Amino acid sequence: MLQTVFATQTTHQMNKPTFITVHRKALRTIPHSMLIKLSLIFLLTVKIHLTDAQACTNLWPPTLSNFHKAIQESQGTLKICPFTIHRGDCDVEGKPYVVPFRRLQLFCVKGQDTSCVIDCPGRHFEVGPGTRLSLEKFDLRGATDSSILVKPSGVLIAKYNRFDRNVGHNGGAVVANTKSKLLLQFNDFDNNRARLNGGALYIESSYASVRVSSFVGNSAIDGGCIYVPEVLASSRLYVQQNTFASNSADFKGALIVMESSLIYFNNYNLACDNVSPDDCEGALTKDGACEPFYEGGVCESPTSYPTPPPVVPTGYPTRQPTKLPSLVPTEYPSSSPTAAPSRQPTLHPTSSPSAKPSAKPSYRPSLSPTAVPSRRPSVYPTPSPSAKPSVKPSGKPSSKPTSNPSQKPSKSPTASPSILPSIRPTPIPSPSPTKTPTLQPSTSLLPSKAPSKGKNSPSHCKPEPGWECPPDDVSE
Repeated sequence: MLQTVFATQTTHQMNKPTFITVHRKALRTIPHSMLIKLSLIFLLTVKIHLTDAQACTNLWPPTLSNFHKAIQESQGTLKICPFTIHRGDCDVEGKPYVVPFRRLQLFCVKGQDTSCVIDCPGRHFEVGPGTRLSLEKFDLRGATDSSILVKPSGVLIAKYNRFDRNVGHNGGAVVANTKSKLLLQFNDFDNNRARLNGGALYIESSYASVRVSSFVGNSAIDGGCIYVPEVLASSRLYVQQNTFASNSADFKGALIVMESSLIYFNNYNLACDNVSPDDCEGALTKDGACEPFYEGGVCESPTSYPTPPPVVPTGYPTRQPTKLPSLVPTEYPSSSPTAAPSRQPTLHPTSSPSAKPSAKPSYRPSLSPTAVPSRRPSVYPTPSPSAKPSVKPSGKPSSKPTSNPSQKPSKSPTASPSILPSIRPTPIPSPSPTKTPTLQPSTSLLPSKAPSKGKNSPSHCKPEPGWECPPDDVSE
């Protein structure tokens, strides 16, 4: 009996469809290659979540000295949370952080709208001989003596960083000395400037690789983006899959100037809207020959995802206006107006009116009236009335009467009489009597042309010798 029951239960359990058996049948219908792809995607997602789940160092208060202290305590590896250091937070008097470790890795846990921003004057980092700095997802701005200096035998590896508005004697963003190595990938070099050569990069290193990066709005006398001086004949520069747009040079080479090195580039470098006297959309060699980039390349702007608005606006405007307006308006207006007006008016009116009126009125009226009145009245009245009345009256009367009546009466009476009688009677009586008598009798010596009608109307006539008063009831 026990064996029969056990056999029955076992048969029932085998025939019952479970969660695992159902999904096994479903997985059998999926191709083997698709299963491998789904497994890889699942493992990659788990890895990303585990990486993001790791704790990052929170910098508080966000000052440059505390940032240097956090690097010193990290012992060579620092994963830091997003922060912003600018203006008053730059408390080290422009001194750079000299890498003390043989290998230093700095990684910023960058969010969608946040990043690790260092906007300070002076120099940001200095890589000494025999040391290596790995920098990832940082935003370095406002340097006045080049953002990063790589000394001889130093190594810089920079990925997913942004170098913006940095200025230097040579190389606004990065200066690499002789016998150093430079590996740059997925970086943005925007609006960097050199007083002499190399608006973004000044490369003396024996090996340098610049890949999948963008150079926009950089400027210098020679080499608006990259300048390679005549130092080592064996130095090599790899430039591949980069975008060069709106860069400029005062003398030669809006993009790259090579004095001695060998340059290797493929046909995936794109160039557009760069300005220099030689009109070279590529690398300019020592003998003045131009090695152009891919002729069929077209700079695609803007990007699919717009960049977030900066925390601090730029100190100086760009040389050339952008094709598309920014999401956030600038603090100061440009010297010349844009070709096409913006879609939305500004929230606050300008201090002085424009030469030509706008197509649509502003939401708020101006504080002071204009010298010349507009042809059409405004929808909303001004807070204070104008000094002079308008030439033509408004189409509709005001909702509230004026506190003081006009000194002169109107030439023609109104279409409909007023609801309440006037306080003072008019010097000349009206041709027809009012329905209700006035509070005070008229001062005129002449009686009205037509007496008041009604049986109950009192007569003010007094009989005199030779003249009788008319009767109270007058037939119509």
